[in-house]
Amino acid sequence: PQTTPQQQGQQTATQQTLNASETEESGRGLEFFYLNGGASASYVGMDTFSNSQLGVNSTKHLGPAFDLGAGLRLLIITIGPRVRFSPLSAFNLWQIDGEVALHVPIAALDIWVGAHGGYALAGSLNAPSDTSVHGFDVGADFGIDYYLTKNFSIGGDVSGGFFFLKRPSISGQSGVYALDGSSVGLGVLGGVRAGFHL
Repeated sequence: PQTTPQQQGQQTATQQTLNASETEESGRGLEFFYLNGGASASYVGMDTFSNSQLGVNSTKHLGPAFDLGAGLRLLIITIGPRVRFSPLSAFNLWQIDGEVALHVPIAALDIWVGAHGGYALAGSLNAPSDTSVHGFDVGADFGIDYYLTKNFSIGGDVSGGFFFLKRPSISGQSGVYALDGSSVGLGVLGGVRAGFHL
């Protein structure tokens, strides 16, 4: 049956009300860009799985970690770079990674799982001479964000990953330090974060 102009107007008004209610309930709109950062407690074991002539006295540490990331959001997919810094007692660990995540929005909540990977560098190690260990890291992430408004969120995340590291030989040294060393380690962390969304 044909609808009258009055009925069409009522249907349009009803649809607009439903759309507005959905937006108000979720507390957010369509998102294209994100910027977030956080603070975490972290554990790093540089030689958890293997140690081939690494020659570093202190390889396992607990400490803080700080990170900052930004990127693009395509509906339920986010992708972008993230930098993480862990100032530990025996060494400072830097991670310069790329990350991708899949998001499940439920009202104002955003539940996500993701993966990361990139460059890892640990400097100022406890060795006979100042040296650095570097390589790459890969891992997985899980988190939950709550949108206070459509532009701001708070949440928490946990992350775990593997480090594949190498120590270059040290000039003028003998024994193990005259050769290259390597290790496969583990890192885990959990913390809080805040985000800005456009």
